[in-house]
This record gives sequence, structure tokens and C-alpha cells, in this order.
Amino acid sequence: MLKKSSITLLLPLIALAWILGGCLGEQPPQLPKNRTNANLLPWWYLHPPVSDAEKFYGFGRGESEKEALAKARSNLVYNIVASAESELYRRKERKVLGKEQYAVAESIVSSLPSSAIELVKEGRFHPSETSLLVALQKKLFIRRLKDRLGKERLSLERMWKNVRKKPILERYLTLAEILKKTGAMSSEYRLLTAIAPDARKDERLFGKRRAYFENEWATIRKKITFCIDPVATPAQKIFAKDVKEILEEKGWPVVTHRSTDSNSVCISIRGKLSHRYDNSKNIHRFDADLKLIFHPRFQKRGIVESLKVTGLSADSGPEALRDASERFVKRLRRRFPVIELRDISLR
Repeated sequence: MLKKSSITLLLPLIALAWILGGCLGEQPPQLPKNRTNANLLPWWYLHPPVSDAEKFYGFGRGESEKEALAKARSNLVYNIVASAESELYRRKERKVLGKEQYAVAESIVSSLPSSAIELVKEGRFHPSETSLLVALQKKLFIRRLKDRLGKERLSLERMWKNVRKKPILERYLTLAEILKKTGAMSSEYRLLTAIAPDARKDERLFGKRRAYFENEWATIRKKITFCIDPVATPAQKIFAKDVKEILEEKGWPVVTHRSTDSNSVCISIRGKLSHRYDNSKNIHRFDADLKLIFHPRFQKRGIVESLKVTGLSADSGPEALRDASERFVKRLRRRFPVIELRDISLR
């Protein structure tokens, strides 16, 4: 019977296998067809190594060498993540690895040239099957992952540098995009520090930088105000009123043009509005093909969001317009253009 400590050690690896699901790559080998004596099979076939201090291993079988190699690479990726997960539990760290880390490892392994994957063993234990054992230097994988993170950090700094003097909406949206990217990078760092403890210093520095971007984003979020540009027709006024209503409902301040400043974002509402009566169906139809233009004050160009809604009524055109307005409000309530397109939630 397994001791309690042994069961505890096995649980993380079992959990990881369950999380990754179908991403396990090649399954543990079984006795090939026409083989009745397992003692005739080599040890590496029956018990392919997982990893050691220097290398990650991958095992694969297929009807061709190409198929076997593809499965061996897939198994290699799984073993990288499983090895990292095992190391975290050995250190009694509470970090969790899963599909995000698997995707990172898969991306790096797939980008490696064939020469980087070492062929350790090859065998044909059945006429229609090839078996391969491959290896990847752990140092090479770590170096590739560090290089990748370095380029991503540099890209984020450039993004921020390019917009620091831009209008507030552009800064807000860029910071939201940066924070999305840093969220993905956190998963990459989790994998890196699991297999390379010396990278913890870099992870801490990255965490401080992410906190800086979070603070900047939150500060700008509090500063932004909105104003609605004047519209030409009574029907457009209805949709302008809808925009103002939803902005306030979502907690965004709406000010008059006289109260705008450099932190204000103005919204112009343009588009085609049309009403027609369908004799065949005895129904009024109101179509609104609207464009919401988000721009800095005193400027006309900005970010354009197109929205189309249709209102129907058996009574009258104004009722069809009312229906279109209600549909417009529901759509804005689900996701307000631009602001929620890239909006995020902080940790």
C-alpha cells in the first residue's frame, strides 16, 4: 500500500495530466503487435525517461518516422510542463501550471529547428511502426524562453513610450492592451521559474513593472470624462441620449462641452437613419446604421465604431424608432464600444 506522502507526491502529476487532457502527446507504450515477450523490448521503449538535470525527453510511435517524430515532440512538450509542475511541488510552491504553460512550451518547441531536437533512440519493433526517443537540452529551452520574454518586455516598453504624450483615450487603450499582454507573460514566467530558479529576480522585476502599468491604467481610468457632440435630427438625439445614459450607468462621467479638458473624450454620432413601411407584412421598420466616433476635444478624427440596429412596430414609425432605441441600449449595455473592447479587470 502507498504511503500517504507518496500519494501526496503523485496527486500534482495526476492533476496536471487531467488539466492538459488531450494534449498529452504520445501515451505510455504498449506491447507492439506480434510481440509476446516484453523482455525482448529495450528498456527505453517500455520506460522512456521523462527528464533529468540536463535534458527533457519525448517518446513517439507512428507508421512513419514523420508521424513518430511529431508525437515525440508533443510528448516532449508535455514532459517539460510535467517536469516543471513536479519541481514546483517539490519546492512546496503553490503556483499552478496548466494549458497556458503548455501553449508556451508548445510554441517554443515548434519553433526549434530539427537540429535542436536530439534523436536518442530509434527502433522498429513492428514492421509498420517506428518508435523514437528524442531529447532537448534544458539550457536551450530556458534560453529560448528568456529571449522570448525579453523581446516581449521590450515591445511593451516601446508601446508605452510611443503613446505617453498621446491623447488620453489612446493611452488608456494602449495600457489595457499592455496589461493583457503582461497577463500572458505571467504564465510564461511561471513556467520559466519552475525550471530555472535563477530567473526569479527577473520575474520580480517584471511584477513591479506590471504593477506600474496597472497603476497608470487605473489612474487614467479615473481621469477620463466624456462629452456628446451635438446632433442634427430628433432621431439622432434619441440615440445620443441612449449613449449618455449607458455611459453614466457604467460609471463614466459625462460633461458638457464647456467643462471638457485634456482628459475628455468627445463622441460624435453619425450615420443613416431610415423608416419604411412594409405593405406585405403590415409593419413599420426603422433602420439605424450608426457610427460612434471617439475623438479628443477640438478634433474630428478618432476611433470609429459602427453599430446597426433595426426597430419594428405594427403601429407607427415613431414606435419602430423607439424599438430601435431599446435595442441600441441593450447592445450598449452588453458592451460599450471601444472602452470595453479592450477593457480589462485588474488582479
